[in-house]
Amino acid sequence: MPRLGVVLSTLLALCACEDRSPSIAVAVAVDQRVASQVLDNFERQSGVRVDALYDTEGAKTSGLLATVRARNEGAPLGVWWSGECYATALLADDGLLAPMPSDLRAELDPRNVGSTHPWLSSVARHRVVAWRPETDDPPADWLDLTDPRFKGRIAMADPRFGTTRGHFGAIKTWLDSSQGKEAFAEWARKLAANQPLIVTNGNAGALEAVLRGEADFCATDSDDVACAEVRGELLMSTPLRHGAQPGEGPLLIPSTIAVIASGDCPEAWDLVRHLASAHSQSVIGSECGDRIPPGQSGDSLDVSPTDAARAMNEAVAEFMRAVAAQRAAASSAGAGM
Repeated sequence: MPRLGVVLSTLLALCACEDRSPSIAVAVAVDQRVASQVLDNFERQSGVRVDALYDTEGAKTSGLLATVRARNEGAPLGVWWSGECYATALLADDGLLAPMPSDLRAELDPRNVGSTHPWLSSVARHRVVAWRPETDDPPADWLDLTDPRFKGRIAMADPRFGTTRGHFGAIKTWLDSSQGKEAFAEWARKLAANQPLIVTNGNAGALEAVLRGEADFCATDSDDVACAEVRGELLMSTPLRHGAQPGEGPLLIPSTIAVIASGDCPEAWDLVRHLASAHSQSVIGSECGDRIPPGQSGDSLDVSPTDAARAMNEAVAEFMRAVAAQRAAASSAGAGM
């Protein structure tokens, strides 16, 4: 009888698996309105249910990254879909991404797939500086933000989150290699001395600060500017270079798609194929009209996502120390008056 009980239990379990609709859990750090449209299309076409876990405006991709790591040993997520590449590079560094099957790599556009990394690059956006049309004398490049003429005139997202965090890592990586290990600390100190307005509601919040007149310029992403223009806002913007040499152009940040190793399954790769399809890419790329297809970036900053991701925590910590020191000095000076 015990043996019969085991057999019956096994048969019941098999029946339950056959009756259960296939599903895939997805970590999504792109615009929810666009992502839900693409994922709904996949559900209708495949019959696979998608359980999407979205990032939050406050924690951005950083919060979703922590969730993926926490769930790695429990109920794992299957697919990682991010609007940037730096958290994706960290997941790969930690060995949390599944290697891309060779047949899939071969069938995808080579502009979208690196030779070794386990993720797919998708449409991208630039890091830009934006300002109102009546404002004169914008910065010439990203290093120019440290010029004293911009003191109290710059807004930026909290660099501990989102694409600002990755940008800091990219700047540090570039400066370390081109100007020496002390160059980034000097840039961070001078930027902090200019007392930038650091907002807690992301790049869109930095742009809103400019529109409200709280700052003359802001560091943001090109898609945030495009969306504001769709709403009727009048803005100027430019994807600033970092230096004058080839490979020192604007920072281009691709969206990325990968399968999480602990959730590796056929349905996950089916979803990756769907996200990489021409139709899905056109839906994603049409959002506010400012998404750049892979391979069409021109002369961008030549820093790998992996190198920038490895440097960003140290870069952000350096800058936040400089901000704290500047605020402490200002407070002391005020108390002494």
